[in-house]
Amino acid sequence: MLTSHWTAFNTDVVIPVAVDKTAFVRFDTNSYSVPAEHASRTLTLVADERLVRVLDKDTEVARHDRSYGRKRVIEDLAHRRALLDEKRAARDARGRDRLHAVAPRIHDLYLRWVDRGRNLGSVTARVMLVLDRYGDDVFRTAVDDVVDRGLHDPSALEAVCERLRKRSAAPVAVEPRFADHVSDRDVIPTTWSPTMPVDVPELLSSIGLRVSREAIHALITEMTKTRASPTQVCERLAVLERNERDRRNLARRTTTATIGTAKPLDQFDWTWPRTIDRARYERLCTLAFVDDGHNVLLRGQPGTGKTMLAQNLGLLALQKGHSVRFSTLAAALTDLLRQESMPALERRLRRYVQPDVLILDELGYLPQDVRAADALYNVIARRHERASTIITTNLAYKQWAQVFPSAACIGALVDRFAQHCEVIDIDADTWRGREKPDPPSASSRRRKR
Repeated sequence: MLTSHWTAFNTDVVIPVAVDKTAFVRFDTNSYSVPAEHASRTLTLVADERLVRVLDKDTEVARHDRSYGRKRVIEDLAHRRALLDEKRAARDARGRDRLHAVAPRIHDLYLRWVDRGRNLGSVTARVMLVLDRYGDDVFRTAVDDVVDRGLHDPSALEAVCERLRKRSAAPVAVEPRFADHVSDRDVIPTTWSPTMPVDVPELLSSIGLRVSREAIHALITEMTKTRASPTQVCERLAVLERNERDRRNLARRTTTATIGTAKPLDQFDWTWPRTIDRARYERLCTLAFVDDGHNVLLRGQPGTGKTMLAQNLGLLALQKGHSVRFSTLAAALTDLLRQESMPALERRLRRYVQPDVLILDELGYLPQDVRAADALYNVIARRHERASTIITTNLAYKQWAQVFPSAACIGALVDRFAQHCEVIDIDADTWRGREKPDPPSASSRRRKR
């Protein structure tokens, strides 16, 4: 069975975006990270239902899973590490600028360190400590002496600085050390001990956080390696918690919707039906009909994919935050009719009236009585122009009376449902009864789904 390359949602977007000074772009109220070198530039954003990509002309500079939440921060850890490395390099550059300002000839020492493969960052930090300990004048003279003698080891620079200090009878540059009884009195009292064993994931779980233990351990490891600030740690933890809550919320609402297992829409073969309005279905995938409270009718013979298309509309609505209820028409009417009192029936009607999207599958497969027709009319009338109803059927409107014989409300029911309704007719043979395809060498081409 061949799969179609058409994706489920018509949400492709290509727009220019401005990168702020913190290297984030905003899209759909959410913030997506890009490499730091693109800060304060204008790039191109390309989004579909799954991904958000950021391009610099034809080069992709960032790729993220698309978030359907609001005011989320979606960050690539590689972008954060690159930014930290850039800041660290900037600090090293500031240190070298200070060293050059005090002792211009230290440039010759840097050339020798490069030739010998020394780590310039660690060497700069070490030499900065020497400068702070002995002062500008001693350091400048020591650098000149080391360069003139052809030396390169930072230890030689320290030794020359110490010799110059002794010659000038300056005090020894040491950090003060106090006796234990003085140090003991110079500690701020606290009840926390760094050696106290603390199960951080368990502690966070006890105050209501839902992030998994593995995710918290991974976050702690990453934040420790990157030496993130407390604000960055809190921000990342909040993002993880928000994403976990969104995931659980979607899973719970999907279970409540009783949609069941639906085949992905990319497995629907649009070349199989003889007639189907694919463009109209793609417009439905934008869910504008849900916002307008309009209805959808999927009509065709059994086995043509009506239920599959309806289920995928329901799943998309769930992802966008709408409430959904899926049921066969027969099961829904049976559920309503077995209520033994009017108060109980009113309470059960809310299950089918309140959702933003109600999907009623298989109208026309089982005959119903007058009471069932009245119950369905109640549902459709209460949802009219307020919430969307999706019905799948193999019957034209004029044949609905055959399902509800002797029901006086069928005309009013069809009138309300059809007033604001998108109809998609599927003219196709049943997919379930298709013949097995011939081998690839066969001259006749068989349709595949």
